[in-house]
Amino acid sequence: MDGIVDTAGRTFVEVAEVWVPEDGRLVLSSGAYGPHQDFGFASVNTQFAKGEGLPGRAWAEARPILLTDLDDPGFVRGRTAKAAGLSVGVALPIFAGAELKAVMVLFCGGVGTFGAIEVWAEDKGELALSGGFYGDAAAFEDVSRATRFKRGHGLPGGVWASMTPILMRD
Repeated sequence: MDGIVDTAGRTFVEVAEVWVPEDGRLVLSSGAYGPHQDFGFASVNTQFAKGEGLPGRAWAEARPILLTDLDDPGFVRGRTAKAAGLSVGVALPIFAGAELKAVMVLFCGGVGTFGAIEVWAEDKGELALSGGFYGDAAAFEDVSRATRFKRGHGLPGGVWASMTPILMRD
């Protein structure tokens, strides 16, 4: 059954990585790969220059990058990700002032998963959805695409106002 990925019991986020700058490149600091060890082996042997690959692009653009097509030519590990059943990646750069400290990258499956990753951006004094991945949560996606947030309102607006991450458990 080559090429078929069993989606039963899959989590929404299936892989998490932390890339850190070292000698002008990003190197893998740590990763959690679950059943996707081949993808992990490919990551261990990979480094990224600024602007290269998903982590390098987040570093260069100094903003979260959501990649919903892992067949994109700019995604270096596309073949291995596809073989693992991964379909979406989001890279989150972490800065202290202007200094990059790390890039966290999360990868999701697709079919048979339920959750959301959203990237919001300022547009005319409000936050508007810049990109998102929703797995099987189509109704939530519809609501998100039709919603805008003022500074201090909702979770995205609260993060914008406080300039700090917020974890909302319920």
